[in-house]
Amino acid sequence: MVQRDEFEIARLSPDGEYLALSVPLGDSTALVVVDLRTMQRIGSANHGKNVHVLGFEWVASDRVVYWVGERFGELRAPQSTGELFAMNADGKKKELLIGFRAGNDINRASNIKQRKPEMVYAALLDPMPSEPKFALVSVYKLDGSEAGHSRVERLNVLTGRRTTTALAPVPRATYLVDHSHEVRFASGSAIDNVDKLYYRDGKDAPWRLVNDEAVSGRTMQAIAFAADNGKAYVLATEASGPDRLYLFDPADSSFTRVLGEQSSDVAEVLLDPATRAPFGVHFVGSTGEAFLLNPDNETSRLYEALQNSFSGQRVYLGARSSADTGLIVTASDRLAGDIFLFDYKAKKAQFVLARSPWADPDAMRPMMPITFAARDGLTIPGMLTLPAGEGKALPLVLYPHGGPIGIYDDWVFDPVVQWLASNGYAVLQVNYRGSGGYGRAFEQAGFREWGGKMQDDLTDATQWAIGQGIADPSRICIYGASYGGYAALMGAAKEPGLYRCAAGHVGVYDLRMIQSNPDAGVSVRTHFKAVLGEENLDAVSPALLAERIQVPVLLTAGREDVTAPARHTERMRDALIKAGKEVDAKIYPGEGHTFFVEANQIDSYSRLLAFLDRHIGANRQAKAEPTIAQ
Repeated sequence: MVQRDEFEIARLSPDGEYLALSVPLGDSTALVVVDLRTMQRIGSANHGKNVHVLGFEWVASDRVVYWVGERFGELRAPQSTGELFAMNADGKKKELLIGFRAGNDINRASNIKQRKPEMVYAALLDPMPSEPKFALVSVYKLDGSEAGHSRVERLNVLTGRRTTTALAPVPRATYLVDHSHEVRFASGSAIDNVDKLYYRDGKDAPWRLVNDEAVSGRTMQAIAFAADNGKAYVLATEASGPDRLYLFDPADSSFTRVLGEQSSDVAEVLLDPATRAPFGVHFVGSTGEAFLLNPDNETSRLYEALQNSFSGQRVYLGARSSADTGLIVTASDRLAGDIFLFDYKAKKAQFVLARSPWADPDAMRPMMPITFAARDGLTIPGMLTLPAGEGKALPLVLYPHGGPIGIYDDWVFDPVVQWLASNGYAVLQVNYRGSGGYGRAFEQAGFREWGGKMQDDLTDATQWAIGQGIADPSRICIYGASYGGYAALMGAAKEPGLYRCAAGHVGVYDLRMIQSNPDAGVSVRTHFKAVLGEENLDAVSPALLAERIQVPVLLTAGREDVTAPARHTERMRDALIKAGKEVDAKIYPGEGHTFFVEANQIDSYSRLLAFLDRHIGANRQAKAEPTIAQ
């Protein structure tokens, strides 16, 4: 069956008295506030059917700002509306602070006070809990009057009044605010997708360009300021090698490298719960332990003790409250996430809530990082999850990720992987060239290699699993979603003797259709021109290679998918039927690139399991019902 998480996001109030949670309720997601002394709900916001709380932050000890997404038309997945709402911890004084649909029925269910509509898209930038009446927001005009440039505004979270504090020096800007709530960095790019990073000394100071990708060959994103509020940490995507962390000194605009050599990118920067300055990082592919920037400071010593207490898990520290408490979240490849309330004085952690209580970590299977050499010598990383048992000559599902460029599989709890392993299948995830997580050069090695070297990496991964004795060569299937669906069908076409079946979910199968997608903006088309190319697309389009496919195929898609339109699946299905191939295809009305209807999730996963069992299964007597987190 399909199981929902108990919560999606959790935040402790600045005074440590309340816990705010976003809670999935099926056709909506609510914001719920719990009194930690009684563990009773004291306030909530639910905008009704098809509206989902996507995120929130405490802006004072008794007030939360949040934003929502709504299902538009026949599309099931919620789309962000760009509106900002606020409510008190007890659920009172609800306000629509900023919104282009103020006065419409979206607010009817929660009885929110409505304001004048504005054609803007707003995002919370800095909650400023030390100034309870105010927060900083970035605001982007939707009428095109500012040529793609946003502005930062100081928002009164009680009245909704705003004053401008900064104007972006570059389109599509993201910002970094210092510990004094001053906007100091802005990064972005125009439609050419060339990244620029700007810095200013403070309010009313001029912006100055400190990195231009066209000149330096690297992109830079400001992450956080040091505890002294002077220097700042910047994450750089280098021309070669993994991403690096630097310390930027505004006095001379110099960048000093912080980390030593590493084989993968920085996945997460860990912030001090009191100062919000970086103290450590997790690397892509690491299995729990963090790299500490200064092992001798108090926070690092505490963190090491917590890592020892929660052995084999990644530990995350939330902001420290005025009551010297804070949330600790622990997670791993076998644990979706547990929340603890930590007392910094007593050095004790109290369990509060599990994200997925239905998933017993002891029953989950470990995810093991692996590497192998591709045919041209390039080292390819990945993850291998084995079912319970001996671990040799197993039925294998090769499970390529979507994206493809910049996305990667990591050491995290993946319910699909765990579900497949619980049903007796080994699961191999491959960070083929083009994936993120291993440096810009590794990522760009996948440019214009759809169906080429990116596909060869998947073939080489399969041969590696066979050579290691892990996979039974007569029982291997390739399955994926989005680009992973493309890779599954392309793998069946390119390597007709390697796989026994292929399954694609919300996939793209005719690459000419990507280039001609009328829903894509200019920057998206620029991106695909670079990573996909414009020539010889027919030779690497599975829908045009159906005659080469010699194995059974399963196809599923959402009718309202705008990322991978259903016509891709229809074209692939029709081509297979015309070629006389075995194909089972289903397109689900109302679903998009992500399935949200429980009945459709159950049906699609049940179809996949039956398909795998039929073609590469171990003739098991009992089949487990699919249990997938929604």
